[in-house]
Amino acid sequence: MANIEEYDGNNNLPEDTQIDNKIDKSIIHLNLADMNSIQRRCPFVSKAINELDTLTKIEWDTLEKIIKDTNDGDKKIQEFKKKLPEHLKNPIETPNAEVQEIPTFVSCAWVKKVTNGRTCDDCEFCDIVKYPKALGFKPWTTKKRIMLLLGHLDTELLTAEAILAKYPEVYFQGERLVRIVPNRMKAVSGSSHVPREIQPITAHNLQEMLCHQFVFLKVTENKICPVYPPPPIVKGLLERAKFPSLRHLRAVTEVPVLRQDGTVLQEPGWDAKTELLYQPQHEFPRVPDFPTEDEVKAALDLLLDVVSDFPFENDYGRAVYISTILTVVGRFAFQGCVPMVLIVANTPGVGKTMLADTIGIITTNQPLPRATQMEKNWEERKQITSVLLKGERLLLIDNIGSRFGSPVLDALLTSEIWQDRLNNTSTQVTLPNLLQVIATGNNLQLKADTVRRCIRLQLQTSEEHPESRTKFHHPDLEAWVAQQQPHLLVAALTLLRAYVIAGRPKQEIVTMGSFAGWSDLVQSTVKWAYRVDPGEARVKAEDEMDLDKEILEKLIRGWSKLVPQGAAISCRRVMEAAAKGGEAGVDIYEAMEMSGSGKRTAVALGYLLTKFRKRVQQGGYFDHGSKEKTSEGRLWKLFGPK
Repeated sequence: MANIEEYDGNNNLPEDTQIDNKIDKSIIHLNLADMNSIQRRCPFVSKAINELDTLTKIEWDTLEKIIKDTNDGDKKIQEFKKKLPEHLKNPIETPNAEVQEIPTFVSCAWVKKVTNGRTCDDCEFCDIVKYPKALGFKPWTTKKRIMLLLGHLDTELLTAEAILAKYPEVYFQGERLVRIVPNRMKAVSGSSHVPREIQPITAHNLQEMLCHQFVFLKVTENKICPVYPPPPIVKGLLERAKFPSLRHLRAVTEVPVLRQDGTVLQEPGWDAKTELLYQPQHEFPRVPDFPTEDEVKAALDLLLDVVSDFPFENDYGRAVYISTILTVVGRFAFQGCVPMVLIVANTPGVGKTMLADTIGIITTNQPLPRATQMEKNWEERKQITSVLLKGERLLLIDNIGSRFGSPVLDALLTSEIWQDRLNNTSTQVTLPNLLQVIATGNNLQLKADTVRRCIRLQLQTSEEHPESRTKFHHPDLEAWVAQQQPHLLVAALTLLRAYVIAGRPKQEIVTMGSFAGWSDLVQSTVKWAYRVDPGEARVKAEDEMDLDKEILEKLIRGWSKLVPQGAAISCRRVMEAAAKGGEAGVDIYEAMEMSGSGKRTAVALGYLLTKFRKRVQQGGYFDHGSKEKTSEGRLWKLFGPK
């Protein structure tokens, strides 16, 4: 940038900056600098004027250059010359003497060199300006630095980026500028803990930050005017995509976490190894570098003690609970995605949501952010994008009341990188997907593609009104967990650290294909420490939670009753047969209703058959009965079962 503060004091500009003589001279001859302001603010000018009889030749020439183009500059020079000693009025030229040329723009560095720093060290503006003349501009009623805009956008952007680097809360994530801000709305009532979240920097944020540090000056024909940061700079920064002066931020954590090399991030601040910002809200005990067998057992017992009041159906559920905590604190130590955790109960009031919040308090020191089940894909996608933009690590989809699953959710569970457009814009945003999704519900039913991406934690009670229970090991569980949170968090890291130190011994586990990194670290750690494999709690395709399986079974059963074996028939004929078939048509109607179709039409049946085309169930499957369409549409045939 052609910034008046970036000249090197020798009438030269930085190598990557070009400025023509016309603009150069216009700056020199603009009578904008106020002489009195310079004298009041610059210790060198003030001292030199008061002690003219003690100046050397080079000091006088420097003073003359500084005040020459100020208001009344020529008049002041003539006045000062009358007070000069004779050797400065009529200097004696010494043969072969080295003549020092005073730069056109006298810099503070030049003044310091001339005076050997006798005055500059006491200057209150020494860290703010680089040129004494800058102190004569009107904006120096404040102590902000100045940026003189001369139309060199590339260098102006570099300087503006350097301004942003002065803000410790500013980073870049992927290709966007972000900042870390406290969100008091997330704080637990009565707690001093205020969670941090990631927010994208907007154009208005950017203008405010730049103006807080600098005064922007624009050169016109006869004056220099203060202006707001111009749109080319603001927009250029927002769309720049590379920020050499800023630190890249992968995520923010308020608790210690495991690094990919197996060490634990325990020192506050930005970590260059992981590009994580660790901002603890309170002190945590140190995670042992070499956990002993007794420390591993104590850590496991402490984590299990938390859930002693929950009616787990079996130990697989407890293993899933431990693995969920380990997933959050170990998320940066492995690559790949993580399975969704289903907390399922056989009746309301068992404690599904409380268990999810307990996991949230242990791992993030706050209850989980809630989301509801969305009916439309675009709504769900925007909801997920909003959560990822804030840098959330956990998401709770609570109290699901209908069939669960969608293409958007399936994509989230198997994508390390999430891409979406920001609301009401064409701007594409790319975000790291670090979410652990937890869903709760009573007797959940899942769509087929979602089934294989989940592990299930089943709560099972024989009580008719479990919400009326009174006897608990921890009567106020959330308060107790909040108090013990540092120790519980360290216990989880102790298990991971111990497994790493043990050499990551190979475990006999049920590997989940889409989550290899998670299986190698988290799943294996739980099996090694607890002797129970959370992978055994995976939701299997043949599980009763797969509603598509039940729909297809009904469809095959009803078709077999209505259509002769091996016959190719149109959907229209099938619906006519179902209407006349009495009880024989019930299975077809129920299959269509369970699929979400509210219409008993041939078109709706055609969509359903297309969805299940060639999916095998009990040895049978639907496919086209012929390659050509008829006047009644496509013909369908049931292959396989008798």
